Amino acid sequence: MGHRIRELEDALSIMQSNVSIEPHPLLREDLLGIKFGPERRQPVENEQPVSRPTMPSTISALGTLTIGDRGEAKYFGPSAGSETLFLAGANLEEDSDVDDEVPPDISSEIARIFASIPFEEKGNQEMAINLLFDRLPPQTRASALCETYLEQAAWAFRPIKRDELMEEVFGPVYKALRERQSSGNPIAWFSPHKLSVVFLIFALGALVDLTLEPYSKEAEDYYNTSRACLSLRSAFDSPEICTVQAIVLMASYHGLAGKRYTMDSAWSLMSLGAKLAQSFGLHRDCARWNFDPKTVERRRSLFWELFSAEQFYSLALGRPPSIRLSYVDCEFPIDDEASMDDKGNTLTGYYRWKYEFSRDLFSCVIEQTLAAEPPKYETILELDRKVREKKLPPHLNSFMDVGDEDCTPSTYMRKCLLGQYRSVSE
Repeated sequence: MGHRIRELEDALSIMQSNVSIEPHPLLREDLLGIKFGPERRQPVENEQPVSRPTMPSTISALGTLTIGDRGEAKYFGPSAGSETLFLAGANLEEDSDVDDEVPPDISSEIARIFASIPFEEKGNQEMAINLLFDRLPPQTRASALCETYLEQAAWAFRPIKRDELMEEVFGPVYKALRERQSSGNPIAWFSPHKLSVVFLIFALGALVDLTLEPYSKEAEDYYNTSRACLSLRSAFDSPEICTVQAIVLMASYHGLAGKRYTMDSAWSLMSLGAKLAQSFGLHRDCARWNFDPKTVERRRSLFWELFSAEQFYSLALGRPPSIRLSYVDCEFPIDDEASMDDKGNTLTGYYRWKYEFSRDLFSCVIEQTLAAEPPKYETILELDRKVREKKLPPHLNSFMDVGDEDCTPSTYMRKCLLGQYRSVSE
């Protein structure tokens, strides 16, 4: 038994050295002697004190940095999981099974502007816009792709709600297309970034369409067309709401679309979206500027969805996020999913719970975990206590609400995702 206890003490000492330079409270001298019994713990005269190895003054909490033969570098911070070690030395060469990046059936005009992303393409804007409108699918297929996206993909990340998608994006795009077809006149102007959002919704919808093959060509074609749309107007000089939505939807596509893309590119795009959002004050609550209520809600919803998604990517890869809460005063959007239980208690909706967890706990865990100065053991215990106290309510816990007959796959995956938020924070 004593031998087993010593092994556990050694293991605890090694684990503690990885997170703090302070000794573990359970490794105090008076507690270490308990395993020997009362007789062995009696002091012996003239006995020289046994020196125990001291904890190292520095700890291995730097993460992983690799540099390739051509100078390419990749960094994964201390919070990144062990699976990132497979990515650290991965070659970024094109796989022989991956198709050419530019689809062969598109015009040379569209193919030419792929190379300008994320910078603005200089050329005949009207002709390019109309060429891109030519690539829209029939409205019935487009509606089906939107519904597939909303049901099968938006549970993880929802930078645009159903009403905004259908009323402000999808509707105007197909209205402009119908007017062009009826009048015979080309479209003089349409927001290319709004058009990019539409094609990215189609790309994600096709990507999660279970009737298509995995990583389908249809999804990739829509994605490439969205890139062309995004390049027709500078994403940096005067970004719009739809600019940020397009960038972060592109990040979502990179995170789901298989071996052609990497988590590095998804994180980079999400961080770019966060910086563009800051450029027009998305992190500040716009109600003080007397915006109309619909705009206020949409800005709030986009900010907190973006904030929580970037926090997740940052912790997964061990890289600092772009937004700090000390600069944020954006309020939460209205909890339109809130309900009442049989006792009259308010039940928090899925998105509100996710935003609260990201603000109150996720950001604190990331700031302490990724800081250059390792946190003290007391800080870790305090964070652990806060995470454990923030329990999933039963109506959002997929493992406690198994009797819900109305639970769809999307609803179930949303509940599982909240469980992952807590797990990666512990």
